[in-house]
Amino acid sequence: MIPCGRYIMESLCILASVTAFCDIDSAPHAIHAVIFHDVSFENMEDTNVSPHFLRDILAMIKIGGSHTIPASEVVNYLRTGDIPEEDRVLLTFDDGYKGIREYAHPILFELGFCATAFIYTSGPDSGSPKRCSWAELREMEDSLVWEIHSLSVTHADLVSAGDYSLQYELSDSLSRLHSQGFSGDRYFAYPYGSFDDRVRIAAREAGYGAAFGAGPEGRIESNVDPYSIPRTTISQRHDQSLVCRKLGLDLDLVRSELAIYDEHEGVRLGNWEETNVSLGQQLGQYGVSFIQSADLTSSWNLAFSTGKKGKYSFRLWTPISAPVSEGQEGILYWRLRNTSNEKIAEGYVGDRVPNGWTEFHFEQLDVGNYRIEIRPGDNAGISLPVIVDALKIEYLGEAQSDARGGWEEYR
Repeated sequence: MIPCGRYIMESLCILASVTAFCDIDSAPHAIHAVIFHDVSFENMEDTNVSPHFLRDILAMIKIGGSHTIPASEVVNYLRTGDIPEEDRVLLTFDDGYKGIREYAHPILFELGFCATAFIYTSGPDSGSPKRCSWAELREMEDSLVWEIHSLSVTHADLVSAGDYSLQYELSDSLSRLHSQGFSGDRYFAYPYGSFDDRVRIAAREAGYGAAFGAGPEGRIESNVDPYSIPRTTISQRHDQSLVCRKLGLDLDLVRSELAIYDEHEGVRLGNWEETNVSLGQQLGQYGVSFIQSADLTSSWNLAFSTGKKGKYSFRLWTPISAPVSEGQEGILYWRLRNTSNEKIAEGYVGDRVPNGWTEFHFEQLDVGNYRIEIRPGDNAGISLPVIVDALKIEYLGEAQSDARGGWEEYR
């Protein structure tokens, strides 16, 4: 069993939220299992996340009063039927990407959290620079931060596999782990989360101590079959309330402790609910993003307060170059409203500065509360990652706006 240290950390900025509520008080205690894949500044599609986003998730867990546990402890709880008296979180990373060693490991080690990696063994065997090597995987488990388990040999869909292929994917991956020094009880994650009774029985007979799936729910209670342990994904498309539900956290508690963090100055500016906009202050969170698709309900909504009457500028930080092509692909729509839900301004942002701030609007605002919404353009036609890492709202002074609309696309 891998122990998880407990450290106190400064609250960091997390995902901006839409208004929702996590009602977890009446639910029995459980373990909440979540899935990530790569951790990278470049590869942030699907369930791959940026290092900043991962740090935010860990901050949410810390603020919410929960703790991480390794897969071995989850399995032990299921074998004894004794779920812990407090909610816990199981962090899992699938596929053995290099980014979990390069980015996730230092963050986990710093904060005293632990995680579990499920790898398909042809990854380290191939010597691919995108996958962790066997030496790196051994170093990770030796650090007592990680457990390393199997995701088959080639990441094949086992439900559609023939009997010989099924046995190969299960047995050879387990023997390969053992041959590389990963001894003792090892577990299996079904590729793509897909399994049926045949696959589940085969995983048990191959010698795995437990097996994990994937689906919309990742809540593990004491009556769960050890060879059908649920997990659910967290991605940068998920808003704060949905992440809160998946982690079993109280949204009100988390929001009461969230801090606004100035990435460039490296200082904590105050609690999310308490701090007013001032010169140079960054409102927003690391890692905020969404996937551009036909689903226009996906958006980032940020409520903020102004402490002074005057002119404000609005800027987006884009960590990587957003894909922009003909039409609306890659274009963001934004809308500014007041507390009466009246529209103050709206517009579009097309080309953005990679790894830098893009200024997209100026507005004269009174003291009060406002909300800004950012989402893909109305005519988005294909799925592309459109990454927005932070929103900066800067107070410029009391002069009337003389640069209303800052962008040609503003209307």
